Amino acid sequence: MSNSRGRKSRLRVQVIGGELVIRIGVETLAFAAERNGRLFDDHDRGPEVTDPDLFALEVVRELEDEEEDGTTPLNELLDIATEKAFENGADGIQSRSCAQPPCTEFTGCAK
Repeated sequence: MSNSRGRKSRLRVQVIGGELVIRIGVETLAFAAERNGRLFDDHDRGPEVTDPDLFALEVVRELEDEEEDGTTPLNELLDIATEKAFENGADGIQSRSCAQPPCTEFTGCAK
């Protein structure tokens, strides 16, 4: 049996154990989908989520749907957030000199 509080948990993004974790309860996701202004107009009341669990699985499928180059909507979301963080002066990231090659396991890093 699922935890009803978890099903209704708000959208959260955290770093836990060295991983970026995005969570939202399936009922919260359904609530948000039913109120997504992009899904209806003045003549339509919008969608009704009839099965939050099934709908959540469909949203996961869409987030992981790969284009020909392998990118997914989730990749694009992370790219946008990364760009905004960098542009807003986020800690933990800095500009790299054009003369400095990317640090990889093959090239090593000059310290």
